[in-house]
Amino acid sequence: MNRVWDDYEIEATVSTYRNMLLDEVRNTPYTKKTLNTYLAELLNNRTGSAIDKKHQNISAVLCKHGLPYIKGYQPLFNHQLKIENYVNRIIVQDEEINIALLEATRASIPHAPHLRGLNVEVAPPDTKEHNLRGSTPQYSITSNKVDYLAREQLNSDLGLAGEQFIVKYEKLKLESAGLKNLADKVEHVSVTKGDGLGYDITSFDLSGREIFIEVKTTLFNKNCHFYISPHELKTSELHSKKYHLYGVFDFLINPRFFCISGNLFQRLTLNPQSYRAHLL
Repeated sequence: MNRVWDDYEIEATVSTYRNMLLDEVRNTPYTKKTLNTYLAELLNNRTGSAIDKKHQNISAVLCKHGLPYIKGYQPLFNHQLKIENYVNRIIVQDEEINIALLEATRASIPHAPHLRGLNVEVAPPDTKEHNLRGSTPQYSITSNKVDYLAREQLNSDLGLAGEQFIVKYEKLKLESAGLKNLADKVEHVSVTKGDGLGYDITSFDLSGREIFIEVKTTLFNKNCHFYISPHELKTSELHSKKYHLYGVFDFLINPRFFCISGNLFQRLTLNPQSYRAHLL
């Protein structure tokens, strides 16, 4: 029979997670195994598997707040309700965490990271957990004072570097397939023609058909939400057979991306954040 986690155990676990997250946001090396071994001693030797699942529960709460979580601890949403209160107090409202996140979103990105090869595309985030939770939006809690992912999107250096990374990938993809003539035609249109097209790059698939690519880049993990404009959504609807959204993540440490293709109205959960208003 599983032992119920008491308040002391939850607080100790959330505090350990907080310390690891702070190191990760600051790009400071740390060892999960060492910290979790010490934590297990505080928790009357709970198993490593039980501790990992509790860390995943914490990641799930951070997802609801629209905050990044520790790499390797994918969100697990079947958690005790009381864990949300501890995460809010120890992590979400923590001044040191908030300062580190703000500094990370403001970081200057002088150029795109080196492209190691073509093995940088991964599967999109798994939506099964979200579907199991019914109609509640994945990012429904917004008690943190600053939306760091919105701030990150305003970092033009990061956005441009992410697009440059994908331009490199598309050229290498086509050249590796013996399609150098098409690789030479890949165009970074948000630079050459402006950002009003509803996508950032024109490229080609391996059959030679033109594709439109919109790039969203984050320093954090692939499950983080992102922002998309009504124009980008409409463009994906009008050009659904050509349109691809590339979500670039872990940009500074281990850049990879996932691809969502087609009409994004049919592929994304869209939560309005603000409205243009005037007096009646």
